[in-house]
Amino acid sequence: MSYDDEISIRNAKILYPNFEGRKTDKNPPGQRNFCLVLEQGLADRLAKEGWNIRQTKIHEEGDIPDLYTQIRVNFDPERRPPTVVLIDAVGRKIKLDASSCHILDTAEIKKVDVVINPHHWNMNGNSGIKGYLKSIYVTLRPEDFGGEYSDVPSFPANGV
Repeated sequence: MSYDDEISIRNAKILYPNFEGRKTDKNPPGQRNFCLVLEQGLADRLAKEGWNIRQTKIHEEGDIPDLYTQIRVNFDPERRPPTVVLIDAVGRKIKLDASSCHILDTAEIKKVDVVINPHHWNMNGNSGIKGYLKSIYVTLRPEDFGGEYSDVPSFPANGV
């Protein structure tokens, strides 16, 4: 694998989703991202190539930390935007865009399939590889009664 190869992961695990790009103590406003959990072998290979690999904090003795890398979600109009697809609890595919992908930040996720594009960067004598989202398919966890009421039309609470 070289840093030019796309990375495809089925049944991925994501942490700290910020598809909205909200400002946090570790994130400037407008920067959309999430963290992608990596298996040990892949994390080792990516670290050797120059990716920034981190690990989660251990909260209890005996916990095994997750290895992860941050993935940027870029909807810059001068670049090809990522494909972001939500599969709802009854199997409908809903394509999300820059104005709607924030719903993934609080979604109850059952499954994630993701493709990442690596980007080699150089700045002030430093260099490395940063992952950018190419495509993500997020399947929601079904609600207890979601399927039963999936064909009932929805209306706003104020009736308008």
